[in-house]
Amino acid sequence: MAVPAFIFTNWFHPLLPLGLGFAGSTMVHVSLFELLPEALKDTSTPGTTNSSKYKSHSLITIVVMMLSFGGMFSLQTFLHQSLDESGL
Repeated sequence: MAVPAFIFTNWFHPLLPLGLGFAGSTMVHVSLFELLPEALKDTSTPGTTNSSKYKSHSLITIVVMMLSFGGMFSLQTFLHQSLDESGL
C-alpha cells in the first residue's frame, strides 16, 4: 500500500501549488463574500455607537488576512524553487 501512495504523491507533487492556490483563493472568496457581509450586517444594528469601529476592524482583519495569504504563497513558491535548484 505504501508504494502506490508514494507514486500517487510523487505524481501529483507538481500540482501542489495549484491546489494550495485554489484552496486559499476559495477561503478568501468565502471570507469576503459570505462571512464579511454577514459580520458587517450583524455589527451595523441601529442604536449602537461602535458599529463603524467594528467595520474598520473587520476591514483591517481582511487586509491582514489577504497579505498573510500572499506571504504564505510567496514563501511556498520560494521554497519550491530553492528545492528545485538544489536538486532535493
